[in-house]
Amino acid sequence: MHMENQEQPIQPQTPVQPTESPVKIKRPLPKLKLIAALVLLILVLTLPFGGYLLLGKLGIHPKPSTVTIKTTAPTPTPNPTANWKTYTNTKYGFSFKYPSELNGLGSYTDPKGELVSLIQDSYGGQPKMEVYISTGSAATAAQTFLNQIISTKKGLENFNYTQISTEKLDNQTLYFYSEDFDFSSNGLPPPGQPMNTLAASNTISNVFYNIRYHYLPKEQKSEQDLFNKILSTFKFTQ
Repeated sequence: MHMENQEQPIQPQTPVQPTESPVKIKRPLPKLKLIAALVLLILVLTLPFGGYLLLGKLGIHPKPSTVTIKTTAPTPTPNPTANWKTYTNTKYGFSFKYPSELNGLGSYTDPKGELVSLIQDSYGGQPKMEVYISTGSAATAAQTFLNQIISTKKGLENFNYTQISTEKLDNQTLYFYSEDFDFSSNGLPPPGQPMNTLAASNTISNVFYNIRYHYLPKEQKSEQDLFNKILSTFKFTQ
């Protein structure tokens, strides 16, 4: 009996599912980290002290470093007017100091006010510094003339008025200016040597003050410095 080969039906294969190994998630160990941090902190704090004790047992004592700071006391500035003379006017309430070389001190009083002058011998007996004090109508006229100088820079004929400014003198405002003229026509000072004047003026409590300082142009720098030193000693007491 002849048997025919019969084809067997192919059974579908069941796919093999891959097996996945479970992933292990590592969780932080906060307690261990905290403990490690504390141990580290303790070591940091105790190591210097332990080292110090160890050095002490070995007889080694580290000396603290010292820093020496040298301080220099400021040199006091000498007062250039310390040995100067003092002029005081109780009637019109002012005072100032002046150097001894201005040895001729004169004062003249009239109903309109007063003139205080300082004479220097090297100027041929001529006033080196003058303080005019005016009251009443004379003070009004003097202030009017000063206002003219300030506004127009002009005053008397052939006089030049420059360097006009305002400054404080013992908390009082005065007008400062330079007045240039020539005395050579009458021989004082020597012919050809013009005389310049520095002035500080204003009305204070109804009294007009006109402080005038004369000098030769060739001595301008030193004389201006001296005049400024004298002005620095001015006090108004009324």
